[in-house]
Order: sequence, then structure tokens, then C-alpha cells
Amino acid sequence: ESIPLLEGISFLELPLYALIVWMASRIGSHLPDLLEPPETPQHRGFFHSVTAYLLVLTKVAWLWVWFVPASTGPIWTYTRIFIVFLGMSYAAHLHLDAHTSDSIPWFSD
Repeated sequence: ESIPLLEGISFLELPLYALIVWMASRIGSHLPDLLEPPETPQHRGFFHSVTAYLLVLTKVAWLWVWFVPASTGPIWTYTRIFIVFLGMSYAAHLHLDAHTSDSIPWFSD
């Protein structure tokens, strides 16, 4: 059984994919705090809200279903993996923030 996300990837390309996943995960997991730094009063505003969480997941799903499959070639495979891991790590950041004592706003302020 093949894994659709990894379909057509050769063994020699795995280090490149690992680098893309690492970069996307690092950027996505820090993106909410880059957009709303913890030192500012706006921290945990819109970009830390459940609204942003749902928008990110919806956008990732839309790009995955409509944009990426319509494009072919290795650059689009790299783009697809980057987008998916960027979105998942952004959502993971918000999910973890929601379980802290400060939590996140359920809807944007």
C-alpha cells in the first residue's frame, strides 16, 4: 500500500523532503508568535484564536484539494508537503497554547 503524500518519491530525495518538512515545521510552529510577539499587548489576539486555527486548516485543505493536484512536477510536490506541514505546525502551536493557563480566545477580539 502506498502513501499518497510520498507517492513517486525516490530514496535519494528523502533528505530533501526531510529538510522541507523541518523548515515548514519550524516556520509554522513559530509563525503565531512572529505575527503577535509575546511581549506585545496584542499577543494571543486574532492569530492565536480558534478563528485563525479554523482558517488555517480550511486554507490548507483547500490548497491540498484544489490547487496542488492541478499542478504537476516536483516543485508542486515540494510545495504541497511544505504547505501541509506549515499548516499542521501552526495549528499545533495554537492547540498547545489553548491548553495553557492563558489559553487562546475562542473568537478573534
